[in-house]
Amino acid sequence: MLSGYWFIIEQDSLWLAQGNTPGHSYLPEFSLPEPAAYLVCYINKKPCFVLEKNLLSAKYLNELNPIPFRQTYDLLTPDIFKLATKAKALLHWLMVHQYCGLCAHPTMILTDELARKCTNCAQLFYPKTSPSVIAIIERKNEILLARSPRFAEGVYSCIAGFVEPGETAEETLEREVLEEVGLKIKNIRYFASQYWPFPNSFMMGFFADYASGEIEVDNIEIIDAQWFSKDHLPILPTHASIARQLIQDWLNRQ
Repeated sequence: MLSGYWFIIEQDSLWLAQGNTPGHSYLPEFSLPEPAAYLVCYINKKPCFVLEKNLLSAKYLNELNPIPFRQTYDLLTPDIFKLATKAKALLHWLMVHQYCGLCAHPTMILTDELARKCTNCAQLFYPKTSPSVIAIIERKNEILLARSPRFAEGVYSCIAGFVEPGETAEETLEREVLEEVGLKIKNIRYFASQYWPFPNSFMMGFFADYASGEIEVDNIEIIDAQWFSKDHLPILPTHASIARQLIQDWLNRQ
């Protein structure tokens, strides 16, 4: 039997209990008979496991509710939410590396390091992290925010993109801004970083200044981009995201 707290994940939702205070009280706590679970951490000296929802018997779900992952930030508190992001990333890794990419044989989970090992050729597979950049572009008393076709209706956020082989983070940012909205930037300044498990991004946040150009969206990654002042902002991304932290830091300086 495995006993402890559980991160029960279904795609981009987290199944939570009816908590009474923000934090781990929202995490379900029960014992399961040797499920296909993975130990993520310890909370108050109790083990905390991650499990894909479809592997959990329906009887355990009766008192749980699926909550969109980004919305769980306010329920779980930042420290527990951070553990939830780790759990989500580990579950993704476990699911996509069940078989070896070299010889197609099954892999096994190692207990002495964070890795899966091929049962045939012994190739090791570690959790993948994809580095990416995200930035606020400033122009006098305005910032550039953009809409992706993947965003919820009305939401605008920062320009972001994945680091390509051979690039620095700064070069990635310059390329992404030019490709997606047709602008050149300068004076790039680092802000902070955040792991973002959708599915495995490591976000490096920056501020940069507008240098030249007119907005011309690519209509692929970005369908609209505009300059916004502090008094005329659109719907913003969730507080859980580094995008919102970048915007809030800019607002605090106005």
